[in-house]
Amino acid sequence: MLGRISATVIDAVSIIIIARFLGSTTYGQYTIAMIPITFAQIFTDLGVRNGLIKYIAQFRSENKLGNVSNLIKMAFLINTSIGILLTIITYFFASYIAGNVFNQPDITIFIQIASINLVATSIFRTANGVMIGFERMDYLSIMIIIQSIFKGFLTPILVYIGFGALGAIVGYTAALTLAALIGLLAVLYFLRSASQYETTMNFNDAGNLLFSYGIPIFISIILSGLLPQVLNLMMGLYINPTEIGNYRAALNFNVLITFLTVPISTVLFPLFSKIDIKEKNRLKIIFQNAVKYISLLTIPLVFGLILLSEPIVNIIYGTNYSLTAKFLQLNCITFLPILFGAQVTGSVLLGQGKTKVIMKSSTLSLCVGIILGWYLIPRFGISGLILTNILNQGVIIHNLYWIKKNLEFTFDYKISAKIFLSASISFFTTYFLFTIIPLQGWTKILLAGGSFILTYLFMILKTKTLNLEDIKNLKQILGSVGPLTPIFNIFLDFFEKNLTSNP
Repeated sequence: MLGRISATVIDAVSIIIIARFLGSTTYGQYTIAMIPITFAQIFTDLGVRNGLIKYIAQFRSENKLGNVSNLIKMAFLINTSIGILLTIITYFFASYIAGNVFNQPDITIFIQIASINLVATSIFRTANGVMIGFERMDYLSIMIIIQSIFKGFLTPILVYIGFGALGAIVGYTAALTLAALIGLLAVLYFLRSASQYETTMNFNDAGNLLFSYGIPIFISIILSGLLPQVLNLMMGLYINPTEIGNYRAALNFNVLITFLTVPISTVLFPLFSKIDIKEKNRLKIIFQNAVKYISLLTIPLVFGLILLSEPIVNIIYGTNYSLTAKFLQLNCITFLPILFGAQVTGSVLLGQGKTKVIMKSSTLSLCVGIILGWYLIPRFGISGLILTNILNQGVIIHNLYWIKKNLEFTFDYKISAKIFLSASISFFTTYFLFTIIPLQGWTKILLAGGSFILTYLFMILKTKTLNLEDIKNLKQILGSVGPLTPIFNIFLDFFEKNLTSNP
């Protein structure tokens, strides 16, 4: 989490500077130029990263560390080869894509330079999988932070001195390439360590294992990754660059939520990989606690962003991004399924090797999403795109149904309802209070934000959403965040005192 927070802060400052310098129209062109790159990135990993995470974690728990060496070598051979091939294809087709698909031949050079991201992404993702499999989140954080620092330093300078969208793409590409090389050096360290142990798996066996596990995941990645790219294509065809720039600016706020959800879901994957499917009660406890703790942190943040969207956008982006606040409010709704386990179900299924279930879910999501997008985007523009993403969240029902049927548990309805109720009451109380007391800018953010947080904590206490066992768990979890631990302990001690005196 600390690595994610640090990277997020650095990225946020960089994005704000870039967005201000470029303006909404040029920022929209930058976004359009990255569409073919993000589309091609779907194919940079044949499910190999997830296979690495699962089997490295599993082999470590089974004391078969020697098998990891050939597994990592095969993974790098597969992914790097694919990345190089995709870079070559994208580079040579850049002119056609820019001129014939988007009718903007000027962005050809942007796409060509950004194509280097594809081989860098292949290396980065493979190294990422190795680090998570070994549960070395410190190494992962270092790699992410270095990428953010370099991007946050180089990109604004290039944009400021006049390179515009080209400078933004060069800075992004250079930072990702540097992070990938650093990740590769870290992996060499893990390889040296694993090579000291005897192996029972040859090179071909490692490839077969990765492919047998990874191919359904790869199909799922294609299906789930194809949907946003199809929607992006519709966006580029039907919506003008100014609106796209406003929408992209709104999406930048997603990091405020994902820096909480991604670290938890990341560590859950190798954890679920170590637990046998027969240990259903153990899986249930981890699943329900994960949903509960993620929701406790993220749902109030979602409501807070909706509440304070206008002053935040005005301060960060200025008046040039007049539609961003509206798009931000709508986009925040897509995170509400966190209450139902949207960030955890995937880790359960991947950890238990149920890749075909995820593939079916991805197929359903793609079909529903394309139909919704085809109807809504041409008619309602960016609002239609966001509505498509909101409605398409309903496919989580498929995963929840499988888990309920086969593992015999689901999320805790009562806890999720209490969290939603607490956040809702806090939202409306603060909203009506500051309608009567009109404030602007930082004053509104600080006072309204403070009022919202205090009301939310009061509601969590009164609804008894947390119990003493939760406080104990949270103290153990948050005890690992170093200098931030005393801050969290102030709130946890307050809850513990009140729960003890009012059982």
